[in-house]
Amino acid sequence: GTSFKLKDVQGAYVTQKVFYLVAQEIDTFTTDTSGTVPLPETVTWGAYFIEEIQAPEGHLHEQKP
Repeated sequence: GTSFKLKDVQGAYVTQKVFYLVAQEIDTFTTDTSGTVPLPETVTWGAYFIEEIQAPEGHLHEQKP
């Protein structure tokens, strides 16, 4: 249940397209019960920062990067 965003080294958030009834662009991803998240598209090679948006229940959310 952790939600996060990926940010590239230039500071831009990674967005990915999903098609569920209509095309949508998403930038926030949430882990499943096993702690993993299958991304809709492949992320290109490079350096990324993970920005936690929401911590799982019972965990603290760190506000600073």
